[in-house]
Amino acid sequence: MNTDVIDVLVAIDTEAIVKSVGFNNSASNPSTVDPSHVSIAGSGQSAKDNNLSFNSLDPVYWRASAIGLGDPCEIYDFVGTDEVITQPQLESLNGTTLTPNPENPSEPTVNNNIKLWHWKSTAGRKGQATCGIRFVIIGREGRQTGYYQCNISITTS
Repeated sequence: MNTDVIDVLVAIDTEAIVKSVGFNNSASNPSTVDPSHVSIAGSGQSAKDNNLSFNSLDPVYWRASAIGLGDPCEIYDFVGTDEVITQPQLESLNGTTLTPNPENPSEPTVNNNIKLWHWKSTAGRKGQATCGIRFVIIGREGRQTGYYQCNISITTS
């Protein structure tokens, strides 16, 4: 099994999403947003046009952040992976997060700045899969004010 760590940033343009979709307060029925408002970038592998390539058994770490001047957001679920990628596991809770350590993956660096999610592929096949990223936008009062989903194409190699 390949143990390389791929550090992946999921950036969400909350301002553009709110302007185009508005707020949706239903967590069970999130609005679908334009994939152009969500971008994926990764280190250690090529990530272009929302197609992220990684080996089927590699651990993949995700970081979520908001871009633009809008409200902050957090990712709270990944759906519709067609069994190519498992549900993510939030690596830590309550504001303490873990940064992947490529030299020693079993001992990540602890910090308090970024929320991390962890995906592992269970792909028996290789190729593209569409995954849904569900996220919530948090208002300036700290309340969850909008729920959204974005479908993104990911390539396993």
